[in-house]
Parts: sequence; structure tokens; C-alpha cells
Amino acid sequence: MNYKEFNDYELISHIRDNIEEANEILFEKYKPLIENNARKLLKTSKKNGIEFYDLVQEGMVGLNNALNTFDENKEASFYTYAKKCIERKQLSYVIGSERKKHKLLNES
Repeated sequence: MNYKEFNDYELISHIRDNIEEANEILFEKYKPLIENNARKLLKTSKKNGIEFYDLVQEGMVGLNNALNTFDENKEASFYTYAKKCIERKQLSYVIGSERKKHKLLNES
């Protein structure tokens, strides 16, 4: 299935109906956004042991959080909400990795 055939709200409805393929389609649809944000963060961060795929993984977790907490009755679109959730999750990972209490773990 091609993700361009569905809009976000159809996919969310299918995901909430436990259709596993819809979940995969939505994650594939947002993968470029997650990867682009990860690249931007890698360029601006100090690279304290942070790898690209770690940021991508955090972005996927952020997208999953957006799926679980999105409320259609609010005024924001799903894209806007998901983008913010992804960015915040990735940014919190970068900030957390730069803390001194994680220095030993990040340098190993």
C-alpha cells in the first residue's frame, strides 16, 4: 500500500481499529520528517555519543506518543501535533545526552 492513498485521519482511525498495516504506513509516511529533524540536530549538537539512528528511534517513539495522545477535537492538525512530539522527543534525547551525569555512559 502507498501512504499517499490515505490521509492522516484515515490512518489514525485504522490504527485505533487495530489494523497493523495502517501503523506501518503512518510510520513510513513520517520517516522522512523524523530523519530530516535528526540530521538537523546532529549538525547542531556536540555529538556526545549521539548517533543518527538513535535520534531516528527517538523520533519514532515521539510519533508513537503522538498517535496515542492525539485528540481530533483540538484545533491542531495531526501533522502539526506529530511534528512537535517528534521534535521534542529528539531534542530531549540530545539535551539528556549532554548532561554530565550521562558522560560515562556516552563515552563508553
